[in-house]
Amino acid sequence: MDILSSSGITLREIGYALALSALLVGIITFLLAFNSIWITGWKKRRKVSQRLAEVSKQHLMQIKLLKEKLEGRSDRIVALFGTWVQKKIANLQSQLLKADIFYDPLAFLGVAFSLGVIGFFLGIIGLKHWFYGLSVACGLGALPYLYLKRLKKLKSVKFEAQFPGAMDLLGLSLRAGHTMSSAIELLSSEVEPPLSTEMLIAFEEQRFGLSIAESLIHMVGRVDSQDLKYFVTAVLIQQETGGNLVEIIEKISHVIRARLNFKIKISALTADGRLSATILTILPAVMFVLLLILRPEYEGALIHDPLGRKLLAVAIIILLLGLRIMNKLVKSIEV
Repeated sequence: MDILSSSGITLREIGYALALSALLVGIITFLLAFNSIWITGWKKRRKVSQRLAEVSKQHLMQIKLLKEKLEGRSDRIVALFGTWVQKKIANLQSQLLKADIFYDPLAFLGVAFSLGVIGFFLGIIGLKHWFYGLSVACGLGALPYLYLKRLKKLKSVKFEAQFPGAMDLLGLSLRAGHTMSSAIELLSSEVEPPLSTEMLIAFEEQRFGLSIAESLIHMVGRVDSQDLKYFVTAVLIQQETGGNLVEIIEKISHVIRARLNFKIKISALTADGRLSATILTILPAVMFVLLLILRPEYEGALIHDPLGRKLLAVAIIILLLGLRIMNKLVKSIEV
């Protein structure tokens, strides 16, 4: 009491401070509980709903594609062409599946052709020359293929990043006594898309009567991944010759992690070359457009003069060829 009176602090003030502290602790506890019970739960439910919606959408698109194939809508049209065209159509269908684009290949070609025709007429009307119309047509017609290539690469990169952890979980499941089929079902519920989607499709195929080997081979046709090919090959060999599947999967997981780390190192070492290729490709086009806007007389000869247009076409071809060569040099290292 003497200490409190000497410092000027009364019991009432101490009571107010304790009450405010208790109120603050209560508010913080309430907010933490609210976040843990409601916000976190809502986020988890939303995440699960998104995954289910994505898987359901892909299943519906695949069912539609399979239905059209069984009805023979595309086959009747493709049968009118030769064997070479049929092989190209089948290869395009495989590429579409690897990019999670569940559309008929003829419809995809129709979109590319339509964009090419629109680009040709836009070039003819806007630039008054067939060469520019053809250039714009090639550019717009190539957009669906560039989109396909990008989606396939994104799916492959994400799949391979998830694959080592999935192999660890698969090995643990098998070591715990699960069958290969139940382990694949467990993977489909524990990992993120696109790996979970592919595993779920493989599990559903087994439920409809396909063997594990057949379902895994079908998965290879839907995913552009070298690591997946290693895994499927090992499983097929193990089924034919026998052996400890758990040890095989663990060794495959170790090899895949080493390859993934090595690919990351290669990506870091070749970043300079890839950036140089991008800059050297974009810079001439940007400078041409800027000079065309700021000083049209400088670039007028390349557009209006016939010899200038030929030189411009040769420059574009050489630029694209140089970009192709630089990309080949950067990607020439096989992992």
